[in-house]
Amino acid sequence: MAGSEGSAGGVPRTAFISYASQDAALANAVVRALEHAGVPCWIAPRDVEPGALYADEIVRALNEARVVVLLLSAHAAASAHVGKELERASSKHRRIIALRTDATPLPRAFEYFLSESQWIEVGEGGIGPAAAKLADSVRRHLAAVPTTEPARMQTSAVVTPKRSHGPMLAVAALLGAIVIGAVWKFWPAGDMPGRLSDTSPAVDAQVSDDPSIAVLPFVNMSSDKEQEYFADGLSEELLNQLVQVPKLRVIGRTSSFAFKGRNEDLRKIGDLLGVSHILEGSVRKSGNQLRITAQLINPQDGSHLWSETYDREFADIFAIQDEIAKAVAGKLQLTIAGKDRKVGGTQNIAAYEDYLVGISKLNTFLPVQVLDSVQHLERATKLDPDFQDAWSALLVAHSTVANLFPERRAASSQRLREISSHVLKTAPDSEAAAGARAASALLSKDFATALAIRRELAIRVGGTSGYAPLLLVLGRPAAAAEAFSEARQRDPLVGVYTIFKMIAHEVAGQNEQAEAEYQRALMSPNMNLNIAEGSGLVRAMGLRDRPSIDRLLPRAIAAGPGQAAVNGTALRYLDDAPAALRELQRLVNEPGIQRDLYSMAALSQWAAYFGDEALALDALVRTSRSGTFVTEWGFSLWRPVNRDVRRLPGFKSLLREQGFVDYWRKSGNWGDFCKPVGTDDFECR
Repeated sequence: MAGSEGSAGGVPRTAFISYASQDAALANAVVRALEHAGVPCWIAPRDVEPGALYADEIVRALNEARVVVLLLSAHAAASAHVGKELERASSKHRRIIALRTDATPLPRAFEYFLSESQWIEVGEGGIGPAAAKLADSVRRHLAAVPTTEPARMQTSAVVTPKRSHGPMLAVAALLGAIVIGAVWKFWPAGDMPGRLSDTSPAVDAQVSDDPSIAVLPFVNMSSDKEQEYFADGLSEELLNQLVQVPKLRVIGRTSSFAFKGRNEDLRKIGDLLGVSHILEGSVRKSGNQLRITAQLINPQDGSHLWSETYDREFADIFAIQDEIAKAVAGKLQLTIAGKDRKVGGTQNIAAYEDYLVGISKLNTFLPVQVLDSVQHLERATKLDPDFQDAWSALLVAHSTVANLFPERRAASSQRLREISSHVLKTAPDSEAAAGARAASALLSKDFATALAIRRELAIRVGGTSGYAPLLLVLGRPAAAAEAFSEARQRDPLVGVYTIFKMIAHEVAGQNEQAEAEYQRALMSPNMNLNIAEGSGLVRAMGLRDRPSIDRLLPRAIAAGPGQAAVNGTALRYLDDAPAALRELQRLVNEPGIQRDLYSMAALSQWAAYFGDEALALDALVRTSRSGTFVTEWGFSLWRPVNRDVRRLPGFKSLLREQGFVDYWRKSGNWGDFCKPVGTDDFECR
């Protein structure tokens, strides 16, 4: 925060974050990276003092800051307030570090204020390694700026938020927002920037002596940095092949790729991921020629167990992947069948390259890149209509577009239906088809079928595949916590597993375990701090923990216009429940709030906190009619903040309407909160 650290002359050495409101998720990710690296930041509205004039706070923070981090995007270029902040930073001779996220032409005013500056364009490398460089750059600038002389403007280091294909499938399965104040939607829970440290949480304790391996992202040694997608794609393909090896535990992509671009000690990586082996390597691509080097390492002592260099043509890439996977399995005294590329994969080189480019762009989670990814993946499926991996990625791409671009939602939703139908017809045994069947079962409120499919997927592909969250939704927190632990063993740095495990313990009344998971989430190098703190806020509301509410609520206001209105009301009237409820009652009828699922959920929780259970239930019921309530917010029914809401007769009607009661009666498993009364009734606590 501004003012939290001083320098000679009394000027705080802070970084001011300038961004357009549409880029809030990226801005908060950047803040997370910098503050985790020890660089204090000032960002609005989080750090605006309650009751102060907004403009005055901005001016004060800019005056005190020594570095301005500018998120340079199409939204920023069109933003009047970003232009004003840039102008003031220039007039105060502040150093400016520009993070350019797209190729939008700069307005003339921006060109003028940045005329003495340079920046690095956003690349394909991901936010993890770039965030570390950004933090180093900011620290270097802060250390170099004399406190008695104005500094010339300089810019450097642009970061790219990294989005991984596997975690996106997991997040799509987790489906939705977790907490008040979280900019969630389809943001990858495990791919937020951070700095790995000695205090980063290690993997959950293992119960098996079976061998384990992490496939680190291969280093792109090509002169053309645009070939980064190929190195990443090769790493992911090898990971996917090794997953098929029986008795081999393979760490998921999110956790393995957290080390991309980092010069970390392999022993530390082995400890953090809990693995006995690491596969790493490099790729050089020049025209049609490839040089791929791979090596298998024991992280305990750094010894090389196997290494090989492949000098081949690009057309041999599939054979190279098979050879590397078989060699690794052989060294581990395990067996692997070569990948049958007629099942899910492709033998079409052009389709494969479009697929690699597509998932690379999809992984960035940058809006412009996501749109580009759709074009590449659509082309891959046209070049090879049987390329099921490309169809699966295309499902994720269109899902992401639908969430990032409201104006494209209708078209993307229609395309999603077409793709799902195609996958179900052409590849009924594929993972994508199974996911589509589970989604269909949920829409028809057939929870038993959805649970069975998702459990099978969790076993087949790792992660939770939506199984653990659905257990939590159905009121079975202990089973959900265990399932999240299993998922975290495979991908220990996916922060969302920790948050959901915290919620599961909270719902089960296990406060010590919930607190331990919350602290673990805050320490995680790949955790979105907004999500962690927002979920901690809802937990504090259930515990009536006023000091934690006072600390966390101001930060939740940054989540977006609707949520800012709801959370701002709570902050303004925190000591005046009647006034808060009057305002919440007004907001519940606001069209903008009603259209925002996350704002309605936040409103429901605050109404419950302030003691109006009927208003809380009304907001819950309205939220439930969104069509995605079960998958996005169903778990919130059981959080302690709603304990009194569950006693209302209308709550029972909500459960019947959503299909919970039919499932409980047929399965005989009523979970931990409700129980049958006679043959036709039930009660909840």
